[in-house]
Amino acid sequence: MERLKSALEIASRVVLRTPHRAPKLLEIGLALHADPRFPRSIDIGDQLRQMASRCFEAAEIPAHDAMLLAIFEHPITRNPGNFAHGVRDPEENLPSDVKMGKPDPKWRKIVSDTLAALRQADTRLPASSRTAWLFNAKLLNGKDLQVFGEALWDPAYVEDGLPSGTVFYPGAFLSFPKPASADAQGALCAKFLSDAPLTDADLKSGALANLLRENQFLIDEAHLVALIERLHVYIANHAAVSARPDLFSSNDRNLAQECGRIVANLAMRAKSSPAATKKLRSLAILDRYPLRLEAAYPWLLDLGIVTVDAATKGLRALIGSGDETDVLVLSALLDQIYWSKGCEADLEAALWPEIAQVVAVRAPSPLMWALRFLASSMRKDPARVPAKIDDVLSIGLALILEETEMTGPAEQLRYDPFLARHFGAILVSAMDRNKRGDPAMRAAWSKAIESDPLPDTRRGRANAFREYKAGGDANED
Repeated sequence: MERLKSALEIASRVVLRTPHRAPKLLEIGLALHADPRFPRSIDIGDQLRQMASRCFEAAEIPAHDAMLLAIFEHPITRNPGNFAHGVRDPEENLPSDVKMGKPDPKWRKIVSDTLAALRQADTRLPASSRTAWLFNAKLLNGKDLQVFGEALWDPAYVEDGLPSGTVFYPGAFLSFPKPASADAQGALCAKFLSDAPLTDADLKSGALANLLRENQFLIDEAHLVALIERLHVYIANHAAVSARPDLFSSNDRNLAQECGRIVANLAMRAKSSPAATKKLRSLAILDRYPLRLEAAYPWLLDLGIVTVDAATKGLRALIGSGDETDVLVLSALLDQIYWSKGCEADLEAALWPEIAQVVAVRAPSPLMWALRFLASSMRKDPARVPAKIDDVLSIGLALILEETEMTGPAEQLRYDPFLARHFGAILVSAMDRNKRGDPAMRAAWSKAIESDPLPDTRRGRANAFREYKAGGDANED
């Protein structure tokens, strides 16, 4: 068993340098996944997950269509388990940037079989994940959408007014098709806007923050004020962060990040409510864990709850910190800045030079978040990115390209060279499309992308020219 594990791990790494072998290796991996001799994740499940993901990362884009068909024609995994238990369904390992090219008639049977599996208890969970992919790929016709809604809301699986046994956050049921009798809005209000005290579990799941970001989730002023009050009570009575956090869990860090996301979404909804603004002002005075206001800066500035000076200092503090929680909070702030499509003028003016400087000096902790934010902004809204930072960005990107050539040991690097090349390639390709930055730097990156034996930069360039997903996360790539 250990030899097989080693062989699969080696093969999944070698395929990154031999893209033409990716479809065949995926075929081998799927055969092993279906082999009854390896029913547990602890057997070769981890290796198969890596193999499937790396096969798609390595393969040339024209090969993706046939490989996607191979994944979806593979039998849906029954009773998938966690950790050492049952192996996971191979669809779960698809990289998010893999898209279907040309439709094939074979997809019709796949859609039918997947929707049928959504009604079966032993395949409902993985079938829901597959159906979400098919839905996003626009492979469901009008009748399929009706069947999808009926299967999702099958009374056998509805608990507390919402579908259960799926991979979806509760807020997703507002967007997916549903029978006329289904009341997703009412069930979500009952679940999340009750008078029950908030708990760590409510925040850590991310469900509340995601729901509040959903435009389709309607919340009146009274419920908004009451939710802010519940959050105030939760924070005011919360224990301090543990002096001895669990080294095997990021829950403490995630709690602060999720709390910040919730405050940001509440502040965004409070724009037309003086009563909610007053409650947020009172909340912002608290100086207790896990409250973090930074992610809400764009909206709190609009409400007059924080000043430009305070927000600018907070941004610089996050950028200069190596603390893992601060890095997560910075990522949430950059997402909110991206979604705001324009902050208060003085904060906007201070933001871009600070982010460009992160790239120029290759600050290890915030570098990947900065590259992702810049790449998404340059790709979607290049006019928002001021031309005055182009020279600084060009210097930093040239240094990243030079430092990550991997012609020798990379122990001296304090950042992930592969991720840096991937996001750097997205950013440079978007700059090239908009004729931004130093032409020599762009040419050097283009040459490196063409000759790169690894797929990271080619995937980055492909992402830069893919139509941007509306409402997407700045860090989704």
